[in-house]
Amino acid sequence: MKKEILINDTIIAVFILIVTFISFFYYYTEHASSQISGAATSQVGNLSANIQTYISCTWSSPALNVSFGATLNPGDTNVNATRNYNETSTNASYDNATSYNVTVDTLSNVAGNITVLGADLMASANVFGVTNISWQSNTTANNGSNMNGTANTTSYVLQYSYDLVNKVAVAEAVGSTVWYRFWMDVPSAQVAGVYTGNYTMQCTQAT
Repeated sequence: MKKEILINDTIIAVFILIVTFISFFYYYTEHASSQISGAATSQVGNLSANIQTYISCTWSSPALNVSFGATLNPGDTNVNATRNYNETSTNASYDNATSYNVTVDTLSNVAGNITVLGADLMASANVFGVTNISWQSNTTANNGSNMNGTANTTSYVLQYSYDLVNKVAVAEAVGSTVWYRFWMDVPSAQVAGVYTGNYTMQCTQAT
């Protein structure tokens, strides 16, 4: 009798163990499944970028080498730079245009202010003062319809530092062009010679 009871107790214990294992396995698989297929979660992440301002200008080829000719005499006034009026076009209204211009590149992302300065022309030790050169600019028409044919009170003397009062252009739009001309007065006592110097234009961000 005792042996029978022991066997029955063993069977019951094994049965309980099997049920417990099945219950645990069922719970675990169900729980794991809910983790895999449960509702999605999301998180917003920040993006940032620091875009710098950029200004770039391009000058026409003639603007890089401005000449006033080879036959100047002491006392000559209002001498045109050689390419002040030499451009022609299929549109007659653009004839006699100046070849000297500067464009605010489309690479720029801001409008530009354009200023100019000059340096004395030299022939050995002889000096030709840059203030004997005048300039005038036009931002609306490449034929210079708003520029006078001679250097007069509406043109500006080339200075030794950037002329911040009389700018070549103010807040010039990206992709737009400014045209300009130069004139020279030759002092009556100027020593003969082949004089060379330079002018510098600067593009800066318009404020």
